[in-house]
Formats: sequence, structure tokens, C-alpha cells
Amino acid sequence: MLNKVNENTSLINPILIKYESDSDSDRSRNSSEINYPEKRGSLVTIFSIYNTMMGATIISMPWAIQQAGLGLGILLLLFIGALTLYTAILVLKSTNYIIRTRHCILEFSDACGFYLGRIGEISAIISSIFVLMSSLIVYYVLLCNFLFLTVLYVFNYIIDSPNYAFPENDFPTNTTNPQCFNWLNNSLTSYYVVSKDPLSHLNNVERYQISGNSSVVLLKALWSENLTVPFWVLIIIFPLISIKSATFVSRFNAFGTISVIYLIILIMFKFIKWGVHLDFANPRNHVTNFGNHFTALTGICSLAFFIHNAIHYIMSNQDKPENNVRDVSIAYSLVALTYLVIGVLFYIIFPFDKECIQDNLLNNLSVNDSLAVIGRLMLLFQIITVFPLLVNILRTQFMYHLFKTSYPR
Repeated sequence: MLNKVNENTSLINPILIKYESDSDSDRSRNSSEINYPEKRGSLVTIFSIYNTMMGATIISMPWAIQQAGLGLGILLLLFIGALTLYTAILVLKSTNYIIRTRHCILEFSDACGFYLGRIGEISAIISSIFVLMSSLIVYYVLLCNFLFLTVLYVFNYIIDSPNYAFPENDFPTNTTNPQCFNWLNNSLTSYYVVSKDPLSHLNNVERYQISGNSSVVLLKALWSENLTVPFWVLIIIFPLISIKSATFVSRFNAFGTISVIYLIILIMFKFIKWGVHLDFANPRNHVTNFGNHFTALTGICSLAFFIHNAIHYIMSNQDKPENNVRDVSIAYSLVALTYLVIGVLFYIIFPFDKECIQDNLLNNLSVNDSLAVIGRLMLLFQIITVFPLLVNILRTQFMYHLFKTSYPR
């Protein structure tokens, strides 16, 4: 343990921070308070970063590609991915020259405070907490929505109520009931999936016109998207967000990659069934390379590749810190590749006008499509794995800057 650095040394090398403990008793007390967490390897770290960045933007990527155009969309996605990777590495390196005075995780706000002063530190803290809170609100709403629709689907399947009617002979042989909600071209009416009551538009159980069914009455009382489902979701995730171990939370977060793999398999399966649908000549179904609404893609990609306020927390228990830049680069490359595969591939195989592509690609699949139902379940699981990590990061940042310790006693 170093003693207090003299003033002359601090002036010569301003990156040194004074150590506060001089006595042996202080040193022994501080060392006893340090509880070194278990280290984790590069593979867990890479997939933890990967799954955290995936989030809910993955299901919006085909729509974002459609807004920007196929050619411009690919270029913008790669450019923003490279730009955010560069800034993430700069953020990660920003704390390299700060000597910690206690056993804690150095955050980007510490670097802002070191280089920009107290105002810079406070601005970084407020911005980080605002971004994390916004993400948690979005994820919580998605959790409630996915769980609500999944239970309704299962309930409808159990009571065997036929709310959906699909014409048997009105579909081309290379499709498996894709849906187009907003394209009203009469010449392609035969391509429509006719649904009396699509699950994606259900707000309450009253949409099920089943009079006198006590099961429906009970479900209506216990399963309301706005009144009761948020409490059921809280019961599920509360034990997970109460876990303090950064290593466990990161490892649990890495399991969310399974849902991303399933979504890729789902898109590949639709590719085999639907085939490629690209037409650069037909004005009715024209595929544009440069769209006027490219700002939708840049906004989504800026959020999709943003992990800067959580990168220090995720990398804090890295077994080999010298591999940090390599691991972050690999994670970003995998994220960009995944967005390209899902966004571009779904765009080129979609058999209708590309204007039909929804901001949630699962809404373009039939409500009776079992693969889409499983996809919603997998996305529900992915968000459940990401949610505890974001809560842990938010709690750590807030408590540390308020009480100077991550977990005050």
C-alpha cells in the first residue's frame, strides 16, 4: 500500500490520486473490506456485452432497414457500429490512468469528474441514470406485453376458441401466412391473412366473445395488461434484481443469447419457405436502395450499439484485462453481424410490399404461427436476462455516487 503522495509528485504527474490511509490499522481495515469477486473469462464477457446490446431493437431492425433503404441501410448500420465501437473503446480506456482509492468499479462518470471536474461528473451521472431508467421502462413494458399475449394465446388454445379464420387456398405456395396490416392494394387481397381477432391487437379479454364462460371471467379479473400483469411481472423479476453478484448477473445475462440464436433460426426457416423477394424494376413493389427516412435507422442503431454507460461494469471482473479491447471489438462485430442477418434477410424475403414491414417483425407473422409464439417466449426470456443486469448497473452507479459505496451498510 502506498503512503500519501507528496504535492510535488502530484504536480508533475497529475493522473495520480492521493491515498487516504497512512496507518497500518487503516490499511488492514481497508484490505479486510475488499471482497474480490470471481473472475470470468472472455467468452462470458463477450456474450454478456452481446446480449445486453441486443435488447428489443433486434425485432425493429427490418423496419429500420426499410425506412433507410436496402443499400443505405447496410452502410449506415456498419458505419454507426464502427463509430460506437471506437467511442466505447475510448470510454473503456478513459479510466486507465485513474488510481482507485478504494475497491470499487470505476465508471465513465469518474473519468468525466477527473478530466472535466465536478460539473462533468454530475452531467455524466445524470445522463447515465436517465438512459438506464428509460431502458428499464421500455423493457418492463415489453415484458408485460409479451407475457400478456403469450398467456392469452395459451388460454385461447386450451379453451379451443376459433378466433381466427384463414382462407385455405388463397396463399401462394412459398409462403406460410405472413401478415400485412397497412397495405391496402386490392389486387393483392388474396395475400392477406384474414383474422377475426388478431392477438397483436387485443387489449383485454372482452375481445373473446364467449358468453357465460367462467374461465374467461376469471382470466379477465386476473389478467389485465395494464392493471394486473405488471404486478405478476414484478413477482417474477424481483428475486433476480435483488442479486448483488456482478459475476452471476453477467453469466445469467449471457444465457439470453439463446433467444437471439432462435430468432436467427426462425428467419432462416422463413427464408427457406418464402424465398427471396427483391424487385428493383416493378414500381408497385419497388425495393429502394436509398430511403428518405434513414434517420429512423440511425436513431435505432445509436441505441442498439449503445453500451457505454455499462461497459466498465461488465468488464470489471474480466480475467485478463489486457484483452478488453479485443473482447469488446468481437462483441460489437457479432452484434453488427446479427443485425445485418436479421434486418437485411427478413427485408429481402418478405413477400409483400416492403412498406408492410412492421416495427416488430413478429407482427408480420401469423398469430397462429407456432414459431412466432415461441419467438415471443424467447424474447421474453432474453429481456428477463438483461433486466437484472441493467438494474444492477443503475443501483451500483446511483449508490456509489450518493454514498461512495456500491452497497451501503
